[in-house]
Parts: sequence; C-alpha cells; structure tokens
Amino acid sequence: MEYETHGVGILCLCPCATVTPMNEYLKHMGMTEAGERFLHSLDVLDDGDILRAEDVAGAALKVMGEGASGSVWYIHKRGISAWEVQDRMGWENLMACKPE
Repeated sequence: MEYETHGVGILCLCPCATVTPMNEYLKHMGMTEAGERFLHSLDVLDDGDILRAEDVAGAALKVMGEGASGSVWYIHKRGISAWEVQDRMGWENLMACKPE
C-alpha cells in the first residue's frame, strides 16, 4: 500500500451495538419493536451483552497491537474478544469464526 512507505498502517475495527450517551433516550422512551428485533438478530438483546465504550477501547488496543495493516476486525458483544475478519466474509461465516 502507498501509505506503508511512509510508516502509516490502516486498520478497521467494526464494533456491534455499543452503549453510549446517545442511548440514554431508551430509558425514557423504550426500545422500538424494530430495534428489539435487530438486537435479537445480533444475539445482544440482553443488556449484559451489549458493548460498552471501554470494551471497544480495549478491542482497539488489541487491534493496534496485533493487526496487520489493511486488516479488518470485529467485536460482537461483551466477553468475546475482537477477531480478524477474513476476506469477503458474510454474516453467517463471520459468526461461525468468532472466538468462544
């Protein structure tokens, strides 16, 4: 890659649903049916599973330490470490490759 000649690496971290201050409205308004279906499809409907900012930050540190330039990483839910996504991986294959 052109940037590598200048010592620049490119990494991509794709976190799943993450609790942020933007989510505070849920306490007052509740979750829509569509939102619940979406989170259920991601297997993160339980509040204990949804990522927090510190989980994503920890994953970012891991990716910066272990990731090769040009790699793509995914973190699904709390308690599961980020993993590298293989080329052209669909959702079913992505979930099959997650670490246990």
